[in-house]
Amino acid sequence: MPRDFFSFTERLGWVSVTLSVFALWLFCWSGILAYLAVIYEWSPNRCQKISAPLGFLGVFLFFFANEGHQMIGILLTAQAGIAGLLCRKMAYPRMTEEEFQDSVRRSHEPPRIFPR
Repeated sequence: MPRDFFSFTERLGWVSVTLSVFALWLFCWSGILAYLAVIYEWSPNRCQKISAPLGFLGVFLFFFANEGHQMIGILLTAQAGIAGLLCRKMAYPRMTEEEFQDSVRRSHEPPRIFPR
């Protein structure tokens, strides 16, 4: 017989299990992407943006899924940015935030005919 009411400790346990599973999945996803980034020599900027499909999937689930699955869409969208950051930190562990911003700035400069 299904219960409609859960106690506070059961809800707290469900939330902690859900967040733990999503954190483990986020870590594994970022580790696989960081491994591919090292093998294929992706730039740090690409490592940061590689988790965009995860965010698109989350937005899709949020808007087009039924009410029970909208929370999964919110969690996937929130994890997309964290997965990109974690992937970059795993692929380039010695890179500081200032070095990353400089590499992004250099990648957005227009090409020049003559060097400075």
